[in-house]
Amino acid sequence: MGVGQFVVPENVVEEIKSRINIVDVVSRVVDLKRTGLNFKGLCPFHSEKTPSFVVSEEKQIFHCFGCGIGGNVFTFMMKNDGKSFPDILGELAKEAGVFLPDSFKREDKKSLKNNKDSIVRVNKFALRFFHQTFFAESGIEARRYMSRRGISKEMIENFRIGYAPDSWDALQKALSDNRVPLPLMYEAGLIIQKKNSTHYYDRFRDRIMFPVLDSKNQVVGFGGRALSDKSEAKYLNSPETSVYQKSKILFGLNFARPEIRHMDAVIIVEGYLDQISLYQAGIRNVVATMGTALTEEHIRSLERQTKNLILVYDGDEPGKNAAIRGAKLTLKLGVGCRVVMLPQGEDPDSFIRAQGEISFRELVKSGRNALEFLVEDILRNSDRGAQARMKVVENLGPVLSEVKSEIARELYSKELADRLGISINLIESIMQSRSAKIENKTNKIFIHNQIDPRNNQNRSEWMILEQLLKYPDLSQRLIDEDAINLIEDKDLRDILEWVILNHKLKKRWTESDLLIKATDPKLHSKLSAAMISDFKLEKEEALQVIVDCIKTLKQQQILFLRQDLLAKIKEYDRRGDAERSALALRTYQELVRTQKERTPAPLERVDDGKDS
Repeated sequence: MGVGQFVVPENVVEEIKSRINIVDVVSRVVDLKRTGLNFKGLCPFHSEKTPSFVVSEEKQIFHCFGCGIGGNVFTFMMKNDGKSFPDILGELAKEAGVFLPDSFKREDKKSLKNNKDSIVRVNKFALRFFHQTFFAESGIEARRYMSRRGISKEMIENFRIGYAPDSWDALQKALSDNRVPLPLMYEAGLIIQKKNSTHYYDRFRDRIMFPVLDSKNQVVGFGGRALSDKSEAKYLNSPETSVYQKSKILFGLNFARPEIRHMDAVIIVEGYLDQISLYQAGIRNVVATMGTALTEEHIRSLERQTKNLILVYDGDEPGKNAAIRGAKLTLKLGVGCRVVMLPQGEDPDSFIRAQGEISFRELVKSGRNALEFLVEDILRNSDRGAQARMKVVENLGPVLSEVKSEIARELYSKELADRLGISINLIESIMQSRSAKIENKTNKIFIHNQIDPRNNQNRSEWMILEQLLKYPDLSQRLIDEDAINLIEDKDLRDILEWVILNHKLKKRWTESDLLIKATDPKLHSKLSAAMISDFKLEKEEALQVIVDCIKTLKQQQILFLRQDLLAKIKEYDRRGDAERSALALRTYQELVRTQKERTPAPLERVDDGKDS
């Protein structure tokens, strides 16, 4: 986590949050009284006679329904004390008994560089320990596992693969013997502090270890693959530190860079072993995202080597969904991309071992460009009639509206229109309506209980988020309907994508985590309001709300397009352009037919956001 040059490992923030109770902190300032599951009091940030300030002990958040301010314990103290995040973090760390290195309390470049250098050095010690342990007696099962996976000794040496022994403090003792101080091990994310204790234990235990190197071949982090089925997480990565940010680092890029430049293309896979197996087989222009979603930072770092990306993800539903997200991102950034889908149940590692290098290269050649892949995915198992093509436009029009390059946007629109056999005017209408709606919303504030009841679009979007906050697994419905692109509010769409992604990765998160992600004050306020409510529908009812809201969003999109087309028809008639007017009229009639087939259930408000 970073604020300016102030960089804090996420494990430090998580440890502080787990030890501090927001009710205790707020009670020092506000006279709180329990009301149901929550606490209420007079807001300290504005004058009021009736309490509207609510604190949730369960969710560790607060929100004032009077002035709209809300957040977590960090937000409260920053607002109340008028101090910066680093100052508040230091105070809470001291109170919680969590060690906070001095380097995190200073923002000067020199101290930050020294901190980074120190973490790289301790990671180098850890790499040596893991690699030596791999070949020791305790690493016999690790060696057997890698042998079964077909990884040669040459690749193990090349990638410096290691083994973290099944011990609570083996690495800690080894680093201490090399005079590495305990606080530095903690900063590097190699050890974890026990709850309510000053003792620590090794983060990685009984795992195959994959060192992560940056562009300078410095060890910045690790990925660990569990050997035992008893482990909660199959893969475990280092937490974010001042040298390791998952959204920016690609596994194997340091090895693949020369071949990427030579081939003028890069193959992107998901896992460590996928990358290593392909590299071993002679496919050297390959990198891995280490199980995280492909990000804009990843793509920007690859653009320095090539502008031709090839996504090769697992042949299952999560792999397909990851490919869809990646393809949409490359479209928005105007980067050349092909998508290769492996046979059902295969991943790059299993495919290359079973079929070999030649078959893999042939498969890569068959990859479709990003736009073609997205179109075919939506049209699959459909009659490809008017309604199916309309679904493509509804889903991809908003994506194309966010393409940053005007030239790329026009070319994509023309390609999509040609593929579907429809007017480019329809696609342009959707893109223009998207841009207009976003622009019109810039200065509007929609707080949970202040949403205009006539604004079905915004109400539906927030009602979907409300239900996902209570039942994250219902996000599958949005995936099935490919409904995320119906969300007009960009900040809200980012939050929904984050919730969906963490559900897919089975990553636990709290309301406080989500508030840390929401840096915009207005979004922060709306989120805290949505989260603080105790009201909770039954799961079946919540699903029905989501279904109804998706229908409403689709109707809203068609309605807006119809209005836009009517305006265009009037303008074409005024100019005497009969051809364009007739084309727009046919498109309008097709929209009317589509809308008649979609009759949503009445949309009713679920909760007013306040305690009963």
